[in-house]
Amino acid sequence: MVLQTSQNGGPKIHEKEPLSSLESEFVYDAMKDKSNKLLANYSEYRKVAGDGSCFYRSFIYSYLELLVKVPHEEELRLIGTLEPLLEKFQRLDLPGSYYHGHDWCRGKVIPMHKDAFEVHVVALTDVLQVPFRIVNVDISRIAEPNTHIFGSPDASPSVPCVTLMYRPGHYDIIY
Repeated sequence: MVLQTSQNGGPKIHEKEPLSSLESEFVYDAMKDKSNKLLANYSEYRKVAGDGSCFYRSFIYSYLELLVKVPHEEELRLIGTLEPLLEKFQRLDLPGSYYHGHDWCRGKVIPMHKDAFEVHVVALTDVLQVPFRIVNVDISRIAEPNTHIFGSPDASPSVPCVTLMYRPGHYDIIY
């Protein structure tokens, strides 16, 4: 799912590009200015197909990319975080199709091509206990790109921090 080609035949995850090339993608001066200000802290970005699943695809790809660069303890920490959740879910003894058909999740979380909202970001970050940063490049009057940080600032240095760039309606990975 992560690396399949998009509906237009292009890749869902592109190769890294210099962040300096990002400005050419924007029409509005405010977004161009903010993209240039990102150069002070970031050097590259990776485009992700804009098919409504870009948040999830960006998050997991970036996290896995970071995971191979940190100590093995992070993998063990992640497994230790998820195992109790699986056990808790199994103890609920729900009918097999319940979790596939439950109200809001069936319509807003499980289907492909559904945009993520803040509740999805917060839930994913809280469950995985992975620090997460969103750098917002928009047309607002704020001169600097807005940065939103989710997750615990006290996280271990071995826990990688996923950083994504958000522009209205779309997420890409930023380095």
